[in-house]
Formats: sequence, structure tokens, C-alpha cells
Amino acid sequence: MKSHHSDSDLRQNAPATDSCHTAVTESAVEQALSWFVYLEAEQQQSCEHPEFMQWLRHSPEHQHAWQKVQAMQSDMQQGLGTIPAQLSRDVITQASYQQQRRHVLTLLLGTGILSGLSLFYFRPSWLQGMTAQHQTRPGQTQTLSLPGIHIELNTATAFSTEFTAQQRIVRLFYGEIYIKTLASQDKRPLVVITADGSIEPLGTEFFIRRYPSDKTTRIQVTSGRIKARSAQSGAIKEIPAGKQTQLSPRGTGSVIPTAYNTGDWLNGTLKALRMPLSQVLDHIALYRSGWIHYDDSIRDIQVTGSFPLDDTDRILDALSETLPV
Repeated sequence: MKSHHSDSDLRQNAPATDSCHTAVTESAVEQALSWFVYLEAEQQQSCEHPEFMQWLRHSPEHQHAWQKVQAMQSDMQQGLGTIPAQLSRDVITQASYQQQRRHVLTLLLGTGILSGLSLFYFRPSWLQGMTAQHQTRPGQTQTLSLPGIHIELNTATAFSTEFTAQQRIVRLFYGEIYIKTLASQDKRPLVVITADGSIEPLGTEFFIRRYPSDKTTRIQVTSGRIKARSAQSGAIKEIPAGKQTQLSPRGTGSVIPTAYNTGDWLNGTLKALRMPLSQVLDHIALYRSGWIHYDDSIRDIQVTGSFPLDDTDRILDALSETLPV
């Protein structure tokens, strides 16, 4: 098990795949393009971003989609030139984090890298996520008080709000949030929207998770109840306190008891009870720069313990010392 930090070029990190045998969907290319914009905006090497590496390792399709984006970028650069490096450095020193991302999007549009076919692959939610009102970086959490809502943002999270006289909308683009509604302070209906559908809390506390590597939205209700509506089917399911489910555009999954470690990140810890090592490492990767590589032969080793998320190096050292890895 190794933790890597590398200065390799952005275009050097996709493992080799057999393009003749790897089908690539529009969704995969869309995600690859979104990662391209995100990494360019942060001026961060792809191998230094844990969520990107997790996404890239998830399937050969993701790797092939990344190669397509790299090839497209190369073609664009040959014909139109690269983003001016000095201008990018000026942006870092003169603008806020969100302004940097907006500026990179503008530069990419200007150079043609996001023109034509590229824009076809983008969903509005990904573009909006690049300039979301509220964001956290890897390893960072945040607490917010909004009208009638208490919100906690987990690591690498982005969402925006739309409050009108009639309702309050929270759009989660990626990441994980905890919401506690304060009905006595604001009577307007609240709706939380993700790529998979919408969630209407009914006097409640709940968690919503939708990271780029997730295929569905995970909903965990700790008090009260919520109504989950699928984006495509429109199917509605009510989830009571102490239960959780997965929301997809076509429907909701089984309603099961919430996990034993629900919300542990609010206290800055990860509790594992016979958890596969692969899940522990993937979770830790969300909280650090760089990426964690492990061999498939150790992925199913069971881990039990409580780990401080503010010191991921310490966690990796402890795992290396106590497990046969």
C-alpha cells in the first residue's frame, strides 16, 4: 500500500487500455471533461487529486474516456495554442478560488477546448458545480447557517442555493452534506436537488452524499422523515428516521437501517467495524491530496477501529503497522 505524490504531467496519468475493447458512454466522457475543467481550474496535477484517481481507477471505461479528453486537448492545443501560463498564475494571485474556476472555464471556451462536441457532453450541473456558491476542498469541512437550515459540508463538496419567496432550493453538485431543518424559523418548503432526483425534508435531520465516483445519491435520515423523488420516473418514496436508501434517476433502492457510522465525519472520525480495507482507503483518499494505491490482494482485509480524519498520514501508518500489508 503506497501513498503517491507526483509532478507528472496532467496528460500522463491514464493507465493504458485497449480502445478496441472498451466502450465509452457519453456519461463517462462527460465526467472526464468535468474532471479536466476542475483540475485546470485548480492548477492541480491529476495524480495529486484523490477523487480523480479514484474515479480513474474505477473502470477501464473511465480510463479510456480520460484518454479521449487528453487527445482532444492535444488536438486543440496544436491548432489553437494552450492556456496562457502567466495569465493562469495571475489568476491564482489575484482572484478567489471560485473566480479562478470561472476564469479557466472562460479560457477553455476561448481556446476552443470546450467548444462544439465538448459542450454537448456537459450537463449543466457539472458546469454549475465548478462555480458553486459553497465549496470545500479535500480535507476541509464547513458549517453554514442559512434561513431555516443548518448545513455541514463534508470534504470536497459543492452546492448552491436558490431562495425565493415561495421555496428554498439546495442544489448539491457533488460531495456530502448534513442538513438540519429549523421549521420554526422559516416556513418555506425546502427541496434538495441532485443529479438523481430531489429530496423534500419534513422536519428532519439527514445526510445526502453524491461524489463523482458514486452512481447514485445516498440518503440517510437520522430524525423526522423525507420524501425522495426520482428525476426521470418521478417515483416518490418516503424515508423515515433511522433508515437510508439510494436514489437514482429511475427510482429508489431498498430502505434499510442507517449504517452504524452515519455522520461520524461530523466529529472528524471514521469508525470501521469489519470494514473492507478498500473502503477504508477510498474514504481516507477523499480527505487528502495525492492518491492511495493498493493491490487487489489486500482489498478485502477487514478493518476495525476509529480513525482521525484530520491526520490521514497517521491512519496510513497505523494500517501499515497493524495489518499484513
